[in-house]
Amino acid sequence: MAKSRPSLNVQAQPVSTFVAPMAASTSVELYDQQTVNLALQFADAFKDFSLTAAKLAGTLKQENNEEEVLKGIDMVNKSQKSYKQLMDSGEIKPTENPWMAIGAQKASGTAEGLKARAHFMEVYNRRVEEDPSFLSGPEGFSALAAQYTANVNSMIGNAPYMSRAFYESFNPFIGSMALNHEENVQKEQERKVGLGINAAVAQALQDSRSADPLISGNATSGLQEYIDGLSNSGYSGKKINQVTAAALVEAMANSDDPTQAQSIFNSLKSGTGLLKDTEYAKVLLLAKTPEIEARKQRLTAEESDAFNKFRLATIKSVVSNEISEEEGAQKIQEFLKTKITITGQEYESKVGYYNTSLKSAKAEAQAQYNQRVENDVFTAIENLSTMVSPEESGLSENELLLLKREQLKAQMSSYPENIITPKDRLAYLNALDQQFARDYDRRSVAKAEAATTALWGTGDAPGLLQNASASFGPFMAGGDMVELPPLNEYRQVLEQAYTQQGVVPNSEQMNKLMAQGYTRFDAVISQQEQIIGQQFRSKSLAPSSQDTPEERNHKSAFRARATALRMQMGVAMGVDAQADKTLRSFIAGFNTATVETGFPDDFIDTIQAFAINRRLNLPTSSFIPNPESQNGKQMIQMMDWASEQYANGMDPTDIARDMVQMKVVPGSLKTNAFDFSRPLGWVEFDSGSGKDAQDLYDGGVVFREQNNIVESDSTLYAATAYAKATFKHLGSDAIGNMRKAQKLAAEELAGSHIFFNGSMIPNKNLNRSVDGPYIQAWLDSNKFPEGTTLVVVQQNSDGTAMLAPRKDGKAVSGTRDGKRLENMMIRSTDLNTVGPEVIKDFNSKLEARRAKPSNFSTAPTFLNPNQTSGNARIPGVYYPY
Repeated sequence: MAKSRPSLNVQAQPVSTFVAPMAASTSVELYDQQTVNLALQFADAFKDFSLTAAKLAGTLKQENNEEEVLKGIDMVNKSQKSYKQLMDSGEIKPTENPWMAIGAQKASGTAEGLKARAHFMEVYNRRVEEDPSFLSGPEGFSALAAQYTANVNSMIGNAPYMSRAFYESFNPFIGSMALNHEENVQKEQERKVGLGINAAVAQALQDSRSADPLISGNATSGLQEYIDGLSNSGYSGKKINQVTAAALVEAMANSDDPTQAQSIFNSLKSGTGLLKDTEYAKVLLLAKTPEIEARKQRLTAEESDAFNKFRLATIKSVVSNEISEEEGAQKIQEFLKTKITITGQEYESKVGYYNTSLKSAKAEAQAQYNQRVENDVFTAIENLSTMVSPEESGLSENELLLLKREQLKAQMSSYPENIITPKDRLAYLNALDQQFARDYDRRSVAKAEAATTALWGTGDAPGLLQNASASFGPFMAGGDMVELPPLNEYRQVLEQAYTQQGVVPNSEQMNKLMAQGYTRFDAVISQQEQIIGQQFRSKSLAPSSQDTPEERNHKSAFRARATALRMQMGVAMGVDAQADKTLRSFIAGFNTATVETGFPDDFIDTIQAFAINRRLNLPTSSFIPNPESQNGKQMIQMMDWASEQYANGMDPTDIARDMVQMKVVPGSLKTNAFDFSRPLGWVEFDSGSGKDAQDLYDGGVVFREQNNIVESDSTLYAATAYAKATFKHLGSDAIGNMRKAQKLAAEELAGSHIFFNGSMIPNKNLNRSVDGPYIQAWLDSNKFPEGTTLVVVQQNSDGTAMLAPRKDGKAVSGTRDGKRLENMMIRSTDLNTVGPEVIKDFNSKLEARRAKPSNFSTAPTFLNPNQTSGNARIPGVYYPY
């Protein structure tokens, strides 16, 4: 008996009316049936041996088939390829292994079914967004599912096992989606009904506020007709009533007219009763009642506030004659009718309140106006009695009084008679006569002031301002000015003007006139500054970040001339304001941090201004408050020294640095480094012998020469440190023995300093690795110019110091990461670390510097105290002492 062969004609049964698997009649075309028969012959070969053999053959055939199916499933799952991709690549050959093909079809169909779920959901959601009519009924979904199924069948082709596996995965999902669609259709219908009801409620509220009685009277009935129509169209009456009630209650809580919304709410019908009596309407209203009452109170307050603001604005317009009283009343009436909710009784009350407040405002405005007129007239009387113009300064007292009376009459004639009556006019003229008699002394001074005003120059008439401008302009532009006649002669001119009027001014009056003159001259200088400033890119003499070094220097020179002029004016005219301002700005910049790391423009301007005045033979003491005091004397010495350096061509920035260093570095010795009348004064001590002071000075010079301390900005620190160390040993282990003290001082400095490139740097708290080559590599890695050294510009209390880069006595800058290191000041202990951005470059440069000779020494030498070089100095090196 022949055994049955496995059939490949599989019919997939759909579980949804929206999908249809492929027909079974086409499946046989997938495989060569003869090949299938050959694949089964192995099992048939055992059929005649025995029943056991036949059973064994059947078992082997069945196990073999199932195993091959599983292999096909595993191949799809592991490779993540579809059945078609595996066929195209030759990894599955249906004619050779139909059972593996069946397994691959099943796995591929299941995978495609899972992917199709997400894809169909995406297609569905996109259709909902793009087609507003899609949710109008079930038809759209049926059409979408049918089209999607057709596309799937086209993709699957002649693969029945894939088709059945696909639909077994996909059909339950599509059935669930159909139910979801029905829910979405219902929700969309409810949403549209809700939108329609909300729009109808809003329209009813708008109609209820219409000024047309026909429209406002039918507002509620129109809404009733709309919701009745929806109910008759088959929509849920309960749902319609819930949405309508919710919209009206929300309007009561948030609209501008909660009373009108409540009126409509109370009038609407629901079936045989009223909407407000339904349970859900009661619940909604109860929940919102606190908000509704608060809204009513807030709107009442807002309307009251709005009315009061409008009332006050209208009254102001009426009182100021911008509008008439009739126009104001009409505006109030229109506002009450259209802008706020109000009853007839409230309307009359508010109109009456407006009329009463308008009457009070008019009376108050009239009283204020009358008082203002009276104040204006009395102010005019006072001014006419005391003020005298230059043209009036030559009139006699009687002539002047008659002129002032006519001027007062002219002013009073500008007011109507109901404001200033004839009786009032006579009283005001009598008041002028009395005031004129009382103000004789004040008027005399005013006549003198008027006379001096003419001296300033008016129009084309020459005067002091024209002379000042003619003198100040060329000087500001860079010319010379030996003397300033407008300043020197101003006090004399004023005194002459007073004498001609028979007036002897007191000191207060004269100081006032001198201050006024200073202000006028200052305005001339400011005008010249503005003119000169126009030649620069910034159109100003003020410092700008865009200035080139050359522009910055030129601006400073012009500002210094203006400062010098103002200082001269202050001295000549007894006005100390400019001198105080100049010295305050100078002292504010007198510190190491400012001159080393910033741009001390005021500081540099002041140095140049003092130098200019000194060149004009104006003593520095003229500009220093308390010049006889100790601080005053030191300030004079400092400025004279700075002026001399400037006259010798020294750069103002370098002068500023040297001044601060000369003030700060020797500070520990409590000496005045600028007192050149006592050249050895800064090293004198109570020994009773001038020779010791000379020996100490000479020893310091030798110490610097022997240790090659030649950088100009380092000599000051070296001399101070040498003297300080010598003083210390004279007071301890070398009492009274100058030579021994100097020897010990030199030894101490040798151990506590690094001698480098013509300078000496304290090694307090520095690492042992920091020496001359190390410092040179540090400067190299930060791209300072070759030959740069570090000089001490300030000593710290902990024994360390603040250092600044110098080369040939000039401040220099380096570069790090492409950025320029401008005006750098370095704490000595900063040399202990090297930043990661330059560490590699530093190491290579340190190795190179240690491998070749250099101009620095780590083992300094010093003279035997018995040796001396007198006052010998190195040629070309600047020594401040």
